[in-house]
Amino acid sequence: MAEDYLTQIKLIQPKGPYNLGGYCMGGTIAYEMSRQLKSAGDDVNILLLLETYNACTIENGNTIINRTKERLENLKFHFDNIKILKGAERADFIKIKTETFLMRSSARMNKIQTKLGLEHKNEQKSGYISLSLRKINDLAQLKYKPLLLECNVVLLKPKISFSSEPDPKFGWGDFIKGDIKIFNLDVAPRGMLVEPFVKITARIIDQELTK
Repeated sequence: MAEDYLTQIKLIQPKGPYNLGGYCMGGTIAYEMSRQLKSAGDDVNILLLLETYNACTIENGNTIINRTKERLENLKFHFDNIKILKGAERADFIKIKTETFLMRSSARMNKIQTKLGLEHKNEQKSGYISLSLRKINDLAQLKYKPLLLECNVVLLKPKISFSSEPDPKFGWGDFIKGDIKIFNLDVAPRGMLVEPFVKITARIIDQELTK
């Protein structure tokens, strides 16, 4: 994926310096893109990791138990974010998260229907495909073994983390040769790209790029 993305980027910007970044798994892809660029002699000015944990440092253990625990923690984090907000901002946040939940629930139902040999509406297929791709991407991220990267990194992370992600450097400390600047945002996980928290995220990114 990193190689394919770089091919497209170089069609627009053949030479560096490059500023790269991504959210969650997107940050892992941006990390590998940065590594490939540096290996090819290109200049990477900054790498922005938005709530990106180095998955290779996470203890896998019992996958079913971990997934269940993560979903319960995720629900708690949504309520934590809701408590921070008031009025219209709280209503908008709830609306966005509800729409996401309904979309994913529909995709899971479509998957069950497909396994049972039942038909579902054509307009629902995109959700089913998205769910399947998410599982493929999760597996790819777990299997990825990052190599050492010499680059300046900015890590944006929530004030609290999943219990499976205890490291304050999100597992990147031993993999980055360069400065790691960490911002602990006053937001729970899964919130930094949602209104109104995204405004803070954008402001930090803007100030770091301006530097």
